[in-house]
Amino acid sequence: MSSSDTKNYNEEEKTVILLKKTCSYCDKLYQSNQKAVNHIATTHKKKVERIFSGNHNFGVYNQTNVQKYKRLGYTIVVQFGCVSCKEAFVMKKELEKHCDLKHVVTSQPEIGIITAPDDITKLGWIFCCPDNDHLVFQNNDITKGFHDFHNYVKTIIDELRLLTYESHVQHILALSSILLLKPARTNSDLHKFIGREICEDLIEYLLGEYGIQSCEFDQYTQLAAEQIVKTCIKKKTTDFQDSQKLMALMVASNDVHNRVLFCFRNLLEQLPLEPISQKVDESKLITRYVTAAINPLLENLMKHVMFRWTSVDNDECKSSEMSLLLARPDSMVSMIIGTEIGQTVGFGEVKPVLQVLNHKLVGKDLVRLALLAKNAIDTYCSKFVLSFLVVGHHATFYLTDGTRNGLYPIVEIAHIPLPMSLKELPLFIAQADQLTLISSAFWSLCADQKTNQQSSLMPTLSNNEIASIMDTYANRKRKASKIYNEQGNDAMEWSEEVDPFHLKTLTTLCEYQQAQPSKQKQMRSKLDENMNKVSLRVNEEDNNVTKKSYKVYSPDQKVLFLYYLQVKLFKAAKAARFSDVSKRTGQQWTKRIRDEPEWNIFEKQTNKDKRKTGQLQEEHKEFIIDLFDKNPQTRVEDVVVSLQCSFANFSLKETSVRNFMTNECNLLFKRATLQTKERNSGKTLQKRFEWVEQWTTTDMDFLSNCVFVDKSGFDINMRPPSAWSKVGTPAIVETKSTKGDSHSILGAISSIGVVDIELRVTEKPKQCKVDGVERKRKQTSNPKR
Repeated sequence: MSSSDTKNYNEEEKTVILLKKTCSYCDKLYQSNQKAVNHIATTHKKKVERIFSGNHNFGVYNQTNVQKYKRLGYTIVVQFGCVSCKEAFVMKKELEKHCDLKHVVTSQPEIGIITAPDDITKLGWIFCCPDNDHLVFQNNDITKGFHDFHNYVKTIIDELRLLTYESHVQHILALSSILLLKPARTNSDLHKFIGREICEDLIEYLLGEYGIQSCEFDQYTQLAAEQIVKTCIKKKTTDFQDSQKLMALMVASNDVHNRVLFCFRNLLEQLPLEPISQKVDESKLITRYVTAAINPLLENLMKHVMFRWTSVDNDECKSSEMSLLLARPDSMVSMIIGTEIGQTVGFGEVKPVLQVLNHKLVGKDLVRLALLAKNAIDTYCSKFVLSFLVVGHHATFYLTDGTRNGLYPIVEIAHIPLPMSLKELPLFIAQADQLTLISSAFWSLCADQKTNQQSSLMPTLSNNEIASIMDTYANRKRKASKIYNEQGNDAMEWSEEVDPFHLKTLTTLCEYQQAQPSKQKQMRSKLDENMNKVSLRVNEEDNNVTKKSYKVYSPDQKVLFLYYLQVKLFKAAKAARFSDVSKRTGQQWTKRIRDEPEWNIFEKQTNKDKRKTGQLQEEHKEFIIDLFDKNPQTRVEDVVVSLQCSFANFSLKETSVRNFMTNECNLLFKRATLQTKERNSGKTLQKRFEWVEQWTTTDMDFLSNCVFVDKSGFDINMRPPSAWSKVGTPAIVETKSTKGDSHSILGAISSIGVVDIELRVTEKPKQCKVDGVERKRKQTSNPKR
């Protein structure tokens, strides 16, 4: 019996219906519909649809509501709700029957193979590879490899594993026959079917085939634009004349060239001189920064192309049942037909800096852009659609290709940083070639295109199918698929005039002495803090011991005993009680410490008199030390051979000798430091002795009247000289750049402390004209008579 039309409560009869949220096939309770769907899939081997809006017809059966309605005098009627619709049932068996008949998408038979119904097969879960017109590159069938990857994703879904927007963007798009190609960021699962190097070369091949690989901006115009912006930065203001100077650089016959200059002019008028310290939200990012940088590249009303920020659903959204498309895109580029908006040729999504690390939202936006572009190609029979994704201070542009048979490649064509201030605008102008490539690709491939007669349109997954394979739980610690590995960092600053010897004071002797606390108090407070931690560990260990056994004291207990005995100066019995040691044992330790100063309390207390004498004794120790003093690069196997030759009946192996060298001889294998023989030769030592004798006769005293000056240099790429790597592979450490600005610290110290520390700031030298120097004219070979 269904009661979806029943009200939540009846005032006359004083009854109220509460919905009990349990699994349709067992008594397990759940908090959300998605958790119930996951439980049914993993436990009962059935895939069911999930309701998105929740069940609003009834209240929830819980302790709070039960107490509330009982206090008001209502009679409570408990019913069972469906996780896939708003139906509710009095009997649990009716609910189970209802779910099996109406909401089970897939089921798992006894043999353990998940079967797909006909509607799922028709909509694209089972991908049929086309018979002809395959994309072949470097003797590799890309279409066939992508078909195999599509089937691989199908097997993941059949195993009841959920996909995530953070890690499976490539997989989600593959289910709709979309091949995502991003330089150096394709998923490793795709490389099982299409190699990594092939993916990288395929991007270059497709860009060359589109004719947009070698788009360049005029260098002289770029330098002139940079000079205009630098002048504005220097005078710290912009006016109408500066915009006029940029407009004067336009060329009448080059439309793409002029559109890039429009971007520069808009940003010159919109950007503040310094970056805004407050976090920029999405609306401010769109209105002030993104619109000025991207709008001129993609809009020309005279050519019937409009760029707009939209808040309504588009035609492509209405022609599909996908929830990702039902959510509006942030921007659209559409063709204008008369007084109406027609074909869509571009889409855009924007995420502010606050959401840069939210990989789920960023991945979801990328999936939405790809599906919107594919749906626009299918709806209008287009050839190409341009998309852009702005995340923080960076914008990435994609071109979706609808001319291939059996797949839709979406290729990243450019990735540019957006300026947040006028001082960052020169770095944006340096990306003029990338801006030219974006504008050329849009106007030559997307805006000016004829209808594409595709041989077959590949299906797109529906709303319920997307929901059934996605994990809605968001976890920012989940590994991302490297959609973005940059966080919108500011551009490097630059300056016109600098002093090559400009020094910035870091500290002085007075500041250093004032900042230094008492060493004794600092050490004592740190020791007390560490001993408190040790005491807590000892108490926890004692609480974990459940049965009586032979008492073995831990190193923490011995450290605590020595602390109370020698630092706090407690009696032996009191120190033993505070460290949880037997009173008699504490007294024995105290007596042995007093009588045997060389005794080590931390060594294992064993009867060494009954222990078997080892082969390695003190004479072997002296022999090994003398051997390494003569040749530090002696190998362990050579040491074993030398011992066998020098000592009779020596039979130990390399492992025992190596442990003896480490534990008894105090030897350690480390990186060798090379030095010349002359460093400690007799001649060099004599010169040092004479130098010391010469200065000893003067009044120089290192502890009273000497200041020591030294310099230390460092840069951003300084790393330890060693690194770990797999056997047979080089140890490669990635840095931001191969060269970095070098910084030098000049320090002066004495026995009192730090005298002065200066930081040398590396800046560009200033060019100046030398008085009295004139330019010489070049003399001609035939002077006039």
